[in-house]
Amino acid sequence: MAQTCKAHGCVTGGATMFVAAGVTGEKGKPYRAARVCGMKRIMAWLSRVADEPLVVDGHLIKGAPYLQDRILNGANLQGANLPNANLQSAWMRGVNLNGANLRNANLQSANLPYANLQGANLQGADLRAFLRGANLQSANLQSANLRDTDLRGANLNGADLRGANLNGADLTGANLTGANLSGAYLIRADLTGANLTGANLTGANLRDANLTETNLSSATMPDGSIHD
Repeated sequence: MAQTCKAHGCVTGGATMFVAAGVTGEKGKPYRAARVCGMKRIMAWLSRVADEPLVVDGHLIKGAPYLQDRILNGANLQGANLPNANLQSAWMRGVNLNGANLRNANLQSANLPYANLQGANLQGADLRAFLRGANLQSANLQSANLRDTDLRGANLNGADLRGANLNGADLTGANLTGANLSGAYLIRADLTGANLTGANLTGANLRDANLTETNLSSATMPDGSIHD
């Protein structure tokens, strides 16, 4: 028998539908769920049927999932395959995207405080978002757009940020130990109190960046020299 999820207002049950989440097949037939909360599992579930046309809130989607403005706080989306997904302005506080594939995804204005994006593939993604306290350890952020992004206290230990746009980003207190920032753009970035021990900044643009109390021990500087 169908029940309503008190946390999200989703319809759940052994053979119930994702009607509360607005997800139907191309012909308007609701998809069936397997005793899972629609809003908490919808992204991981959608990633498994990405090749099948979907209608989400009346929008026909034949490729990447359309999840703009969705409330996905605390969702467990570990390992989800969501390349090119539209997550603009989505609410994703504390979401688990460990190891997820979000290559070229649109996360502009998304709210991802304290999200787990460890090892995620975010190459080319638009991450002009709120990522305060997020875990991006060992994430692939090559050529990602992080312009003006709030990354205060974020964990970017070992992250690949080659060619990333971090102009104007707030990296106050962030952990960038061993991060690869070669060719990255950090114009006017705030790195106050950030830890860049052993980071690679070869060819990076640090013009007007705030390096107050920044730890650059053993870091490779833009000119190739090693900082004491």
